[in-house]
Amino acid sequence: MPLNAFIVRPFGAKEVQIASAKLATELKAKLDKIGLGDLVKTVEQLGGSGLWSAQVNFDAVQQRLLDPALEKLRIRGEPASAVVVAGNIREDMFNKLLTADVVIADLSIHNPNVYYELGVRQAFRDKYTFLIRCNLSEYPFDLKTDRYFEYSLDELAEHPKAVVDRLVTALRGTISSTEADSPIFKLLPQLEAEDRARFIAVPEEFREEVERAQRYRQREHLSLLAMECEGFLWEAEGLRVVGRAQFESNFIDGAKATWEQIVGRYPDDVEANTVLSTIYQRVGDITRSEQALARVARTRTLAPARLSELRSLNGRNLKEVWVKQWRNAGDGACGTSDMDADTSALAARQRAALASPLLQRAFDAYHEAFKADLNNAYAGLNALTLLVIQVELAQRQPDVWTSLQRRPAEAATALVRRQRRIRSLIAALELAVEADRERLQQLGSIDPWFTLLEAAVECIISDQPQHVAQLYEEAKHFAPDNAEESMRRALEVYLELDIRGREQDQHSEIGTIARNVAQATQVLSRRRGTLQKNQQRPRILMFVGLRLDSSMPGSDSGSTVRRPGFPADCVDAVRDAIRQAIDNELACGGQIVFGLAAGANGGDLLFHEVCQAQHIPTRLCLALPWRQYVGQYVAPAGPEWVERFLSVYRTVRQQAQRPDVPGDPVPISTFTDTNEMPRWLNGRPYYNVGRRNSLWMLQHALTAAYELGDDTEITLLALWNKEASEGGIGGIQHVIRAAQLQGVKVHSIVVPSAPALARTLSLPTSAQAATPAVADRSPVKAA
Repeated sequence: MPLNAFIVRPFGAKEVQIASAKLATELKAKLDKIGLGDLVKTVEQLGGSGLWSAQVNFDAVQQRLLDPALEKLRIRGEPASAVVVAGNIREDMFNKLLTADVVIADLSIHNPNVYYELGVRQAFRDKYTFLIRCNLSEYPFDLKTDRYFEYSLDELAEHPKAVVDRLVTALRGTISSTEADSPIFKLLPQLEAEDRARFIAVPEEFREEVERAQRYRQREHLSLLAMECEGFLWEAEGLRVVGRAQFESNFIDGAKATWEQIVGRYPDDVEANTVLSTIYQRVGDITRSEQALARVARTRTLAPARLSELRSLNGRNLKEVWVKQWRNAGDGACGTSDMDADTSALAARQRAALASPLLQRAFDAYHEAFKADLNNAYAGLNALTLLVIQVELAQRQPDVWTSLQRRPAEAATALVRRQRRIRSLIAALELAVEADRERLQQLGSIDPWFTLLEAAVECIISDQPQHVAQLYEEAKHFAPDNAEESMRRALEVYLELDIRGREQDQHSEIGTIARNVAQATQVLSRRRGTLQKNQQRPRILMFVGLRLDSSMPGSDSGSTVRRPGFPADCVDAVRDAIRQAIDNELACGGQIVFGLAAGANGGDLLFHEVCQAQHIPTRLCLALPWRQYVGQYVAPAGPEWVERFLSVYRTVRQQAQRPDVPGDPVPISTFTDTNEMPRWLNGRPYYNVGRRNSLWMLQHALTAAYELGDDTEITLLALWNKEASEGGIGGIQHVIRAAQLQGVKVHSIVVPSAPALARTLSLPTSAQAATPAVADRSPVKAA
């Protein structure tokens, strides 16, 4: 995700007063001798005053210096002149100054507009403002203490690469620094810089599409929307919207990729690092989780809610390591019988869990988080859980508990103090649950995370196991996928340490934990259906490719526009090539779980037919509802292709009723119900619903591979020819590259451009199979 820069500079050719006569005469001599290109137009003395001036073309300075440097750094640059052209100068200018990742200000002349815009930037953003000037003029007094990059016009004319390389080095140092460069923020170190996200509006249509994808649990659609953010001013904020939806839906793989993109661009982003810390913890990468928390901790000031969250995440990491420490502590236990061995192993786990200093440290972190923000009920729940475990283990292993105290006589007092804290935490959590329940009832909405919280609290305090089981049943019903596994892991801690609750202490304020956990685990053992796992190495085939050649009405009366594809007399040869490609994939071993393609005339339907002939189940990914899809993407080739589509469609539908066919029980997916592009994508050239569908299919394949397991392989078969090569986002070349970046093997099937060569079609060699390098810029698009 590249950074963006806003360039504040004088427009066109401006007069620059030269600071010294010596510099002026040297510059004039070079201008007369070798010329300075279009950088300097004239150098002349102002009357008899002894002052000299030069006409400097600042547009040429940007073309020769700034543009090449930004290109090397992969930074998108936009000059202030673009805002003037756009129309609404004041609002657009303020927005750019506040939201640009980097602002470059050229202070070569005393230009009031440049000074004003620089002041706005330095007043609102603490860093990433870069000052430059040419070596002709005197630097303003108020800016003499600031660092700046100085360029020489004659050197820029004679040795541009050297000047550009120096600028690249300086800019790289600026964007890599975490220190404030604004004199205002240096003078007032407690001043908070404005969050750029507050000034960037994500299109409402985009937000709504994310909400729909989240509501319908469309993991692949969220991943597609993350891809489509690229290139927009609001790219980072759009990714933030998608990342939140993925994380809340427990789509951990997609959320990890999305939030890592944001951190890659903004390493100190508090929200991104906070979420990533949780994600890394869930996937077992504690080191990276702690590193993410450390980046958050570098923030100078944190709001109470954010500070609470940070402490809670620290407690979570400590708890995770604590569990790993004691979980295998009893492996070496042995006895005269299996029962004795089990008892000995349990005692070893209990003693190791109680003796570990991480138990107290994890409790302290959660407890401090809850005190910092009483709305953070999850921190309070975890604090209560750890304290209940500590107290019961202290009662059952009194010798270990006594040995942990500074003085043996303090053991009983310390235990009483913790029992009192349990009572206060229970009261606080009961109040929090009651308040949240009333709030949700007033809103008439259901919060899956609240149902999970309520179930976990009742598991600790209730003496009605069936009531607790009912709450977990409700939580399982509303919770996102994979959240059930988290609930099960939390209950397993009680089981492995044999935490009994009121059965252990009849005078305790806590409930019958052992019986509650037994009932809840029975509920959670009934897992939802998932993709069938394969004993063989699972493999997925995905197909994208050309349709048949066709002509469409043009914009001029009576004219037609040819949509490039492959000629009708190549159909048999294309089918043979697809069959050969699939045979080669079958020969690679493993089990091809299914093939995935759209249903357009030409390559798509041929792929489905070949797969079905070889008893490989397929999935249909249609851009539109099937009747509209037929009219748009199938019928132009004639009634024969409509019949072929309907045959494929019926066969794919029948797979849902076959228990022997692995994979998704709904093998036909529809991307959207309209052929109109959303307004936020209207400005993207060559992009249409068909191309969106191609990228959506790629996300389908990646999602299925994730669900089938890490060893699942994906092969993309891509049918193209040089004549009909598609450029732009969503074109065949773009899908190929996007797939390669995800580790997908790509097998290109090249269609000969001349019909006469159709019968000689064969699979390409590895050199021929390379992605075509030349993009077709025609506005006519194939599906």
